[in-house]
Amino acid sequence: MWNRNQASRPVQTIPVVGQILGELAANPSQLYWVIPDLGTNKSDYPAQSLTKTIELTSVLGRDVELKNPTSGIKGMSMQIVPKKPGKQFDLVLKFDELPTEFSNSKVTVETSLVSLPKIEVPVTVAVPSPN
Repeated sequence: MWNRNQASRPVQTIPVVGQILGELAANPSQLYWVIPDLGTNKSDYPAQSLTKTIELTSVLGRDVELKNPTSGIKGMSMQIVPKKPGKQFDLVLKFDELPTEFSNSKVTVETSLVSLPKIEVPVTVAVPSPN
């Protein structure tokens, strides 16, 4: 914002934070996943605490094929579930076994897009300390 009487400097500035999207957008664009401390028995954990979903959407409306989800996070399985075939997908992340250590990695999915052959989503998993 500028003032006519003080043209040499702004009266107020507003920071703007954003992200430039390619042809495929991930929502959320990064994931910070906190695992609650409910003990060492996986059956004591509600399913939603061990499962997260990332929505992948074709931003330009072009058909896209997604395949081969991978991750460096131990014990995590991934499944691509089409919501609107070719346009919108859920990437379902699930721990098949309880994570026991902090992880800072990413989930990668191959795409059929020439401009974006793979999309990577940073994932951090925080677990209770063993003490």
